[in-house]
Amino acid sequence: MFFSLNRKEKEGNLRSRKLLLEIAFWLICLPLTLGVVLFFVHTPGIEGMDRAYYGDQVYAHAHRPFVLRALTPFVVRNLVKLVPDSTRENLEHLAKDHKKPYRHKLIYLGWNPDFLPEYFVGILYMWVSLLAFVWIFRRLMRETIETYHIFYLLIPILAVILMPAYFAEYYCYLYDFPHLFLFTLGLYFLASRNWTAFLILYPISCLNKETTVLLTVIYLIHFGLHSNLSWRKFGAML
Repeated sequence: MFFSLNRKEKEGNLRSRKLLLEIAFWLICLPLTLGVVLFFVHTPGIEGMDRAYYGDQVYAHAHRPFVLRALTPFVVRNLVKLVPDSTRENLEHLAKDHKKPYRHKLIYLGWNPDFLPEYFVGILYMWVSLLAFVWIFRRLMRETIETYHIFYLLIPILAVILMPAYFAEYYCYLYDFPHLFLFTLGLYFLASRNWTAFLILYPISCLNKETTVLLTVIYLIHFGLHSNLSWRKFGAML
């Protein structure tokens, strides 16, 4: 009886400890991911490509292949419709008031004052997408790697911290963080063999960016060469 109670007490303490670690994890991730997104839109920024200006991406006026990456612009475009008119008017006033420091910041960033609601909605959507990536990345780790619980917390944080090192190497686009989430979600569905969810996700993710087809390559390599998946099921997925 005593040992049974002692065991339950230890299990309860372990659950409490894990809960506290989870809370601490997300309290770190919330500001960290927001900081990474703000750095993303600042350096080198989201207005660096003349063939795919931000407003042109959102309203499907960009050049190919950018105009074909339609999912995220579609979502942002429809979320912008939910912005109240009073908020739009306030943003327009801030953007056009030459006495305000905001105007100089917009010029520095290269942002078009006519698209302020689109910028802010897009940033919010990118932030949510990056948080979603952290969440599904942890799920993917648990599905594929057995390690100490602390590593399921530290590795995603480290991955987010290291992201800005790659931002300066190429132009930054509205769909990048949403695609990071969708691609990782596809990897998770492959790893967990959730074929129905994967087949639903695949065309949706392709609408966001065509590099989703790399999931096919991963499927061919992993399940074709290193898996006990039957050839019949393997071929059916193709």
